Parts: sequence; structure tokens; C-alpha cells
Amino acid sequence: MDLRDRVGANLRKLRRLQSLSQEALSLKAGLERGYVGRLERSQYYTSMATVQKLAFALEVDPIELIEPVLITRGKKSGTADHETSDDQKVSGGSQLLAVPFQEGFEKRQDDLTLVLIDYRWNDGSTVRRWLVDPKKVKQSAIVVKPCILL
Repeated sequence: MDLRDRVGANLRKLRRLQSLSQEALSLKAGLERGYVGRLERSQYYTSMATVQKLAFALEVDPIELIEPVLITRGKKSGTADHETSDDQKVSGGSQLLAVPFQEGFEKRQDDLTLVLIDYRWNDGSTVRRWLVDPKKVKQSAIVVKPCILL
């Protein structure tokens, strides 16, 4: 799960908690309704300016849109493939929490660019999410640092 997935899941959760439609939220935030839907489905990365607009419209701190998300296995009947029921997140069952534990940066010119995030699941397994094509990254140029939990 990368930042795009976090923003999408948190955006959907916060919008639903306030009983807002995607259209109502898009009007409050000054964004296209289709764009809000695509953000919720993790189809786009977004800018911090857009995160701030959404947070302001939802009356939440922007960090609430990017914090780690509780992921569940399985679905309740009637839940669409790209959605996870909020009720299911609260109830028991098999719940996994993915938490980033290290990030990899590539030095490009005078800047460091985030190229990967390693996540640890609460069952102990790990997964690496590349944010760029790994074939385009010099493995020896990656600087890895531990993540700071929010």
C-alpha cells in the first residue's frame, strides 16, 4: 500500500463518515467529481495542495488523509471489489495492518527522490512497493532510512 492507496482509502472513509457524496465533497473542495472518485479508487497520485483542499473541505487535519490504513481480508457480500466495508474494519475477522518501516531514496542531482517503501504487516511478513520502475533505479544509489511513525 503506497501513499496513493492511503489517500484513497482515508478519503473514502472520511467522506462517508460525514455522509457526503463525492459530488458534495468535490464542490466543497473545488475539484472535479470524477477526480475525487479516481482518488478514492487510488488511480491517481495527488499533490499536497489537493490533500490540503480535501482536508479543509472535510474539516480534518491533512495527516488524516495520509496515515496508515487498516486493511482487511475478505469482503461482506454486496461490497464492490474496490471498496472495503467500514463495518468490516471494525468487526473481528482477519485484519492486517500494513505499516511502512523503511523508505528508499535515490539521489538525483542535488535532491533525494523517494523510490520505494517497505511495509511490514502485523503477521510479520514484509512487502516492497516500488514508486518508480525498479529497472530505472541504480540499486547502489539507494539510501534507505527507517520510517517515522505519525
